[in-house]
Amino acid sequence: MTSTPLGTYDVHPERSEPVRMQTSRIGFTSFDISAPVVGGRLEVGQASSSLRVELALDKLRTSNPLMQAAARALVASGDGQTLVFDAEGPGAGEPLAFSGDAQAGDVVVPMTMQASISDGDGVLHLDLTGSAEFHDVHIPLPGLGGVRTISCELAASLAVTEA
Repeated sequence: MTSTPLGTYDVHPERSEPVRMQTSRIGFTSFDISAPVVGGRLEVGQASSSLRVELALDKLRTSNPLMQAAARALVASGDGQTLVFDAEGPGAGEPLAFSGDAQAGDVVVPMTMQASISDGDGVLHLDLTGSAEFHDVHIPLPGLGGVRTISCELAASLAVTEA
């Protein structure tokens, strides 16, 4: 496997898949959540790299209609319609590893991501996988109310071009 080429790459939301998240069990089930990408950038240097991914929380979707309503209520109650993941990592390698925070309004969640660039159909793709853990979450649904911890696994394939 070759390492990701040095350089700066801009995310193209219109050609990118939504970021998909799978939660750990909440109550009796787990949930699939997706949110469209609205922007981002990857910078790969010899000694360090940075990653920024922006998601539209007001357009997120869930696998459960009740959870969809709860998720929209959670987003509406906060002061952030965009979730921004900003992270740093070591320089060029394969895959690239990032640690940072995802923030929407005053909610901040530590996250880790791994990234690699692949070339498919003449389009560069930034392939992301990662995880996050939310603590002390209030879900506005009867029977779920307060949840101590929600773990999520994340994945996405984002279209990018060299900046």
